[in-house]
Amino acid sequence: VCKLTYSENNPDIVYITTEDKKSIGVDKVREMSKDVYIKPFSAERKVYIIEDGMALTDEAQNAMLKILEEPQEYAVFIIIISSSARLPLIFFLGKVILMEFTTSYDITSIFSTATS
Repeated sequence: VCKLTYSENNPDIVYITTEDKKSIGVDKVREMSKDVYIKPFSAERKVYIIEDGMALTDEAQNAMLKILEEPQEYAVFIIIISSSARLPLIFFLGKVILMEFTTSYDITSIFSTATS
């Protein structure tokens, strides 16, 4: 599982990125909402990591609300943002854990500790 995760090939960890665009559009979130109903392949949970939550368009945020209002018990969403002011409704519906990182190493070390 760790090797799959480090190579970003773990089917139970889904990365949502801008993919060379300036924003994450509603189509990406709709894709994710379909995938949420597919149970995890090899883990207890399925994790969705939105690497730049600030890039979510307003339409994409609205589509996220639908997913968060009726979450699957095995789904975990990690939305990385620099300001909670941009996503107030998502913060209202989700369980929020605030973390401050100074380097990408900080983030990597937390995830490696959690998966070992």
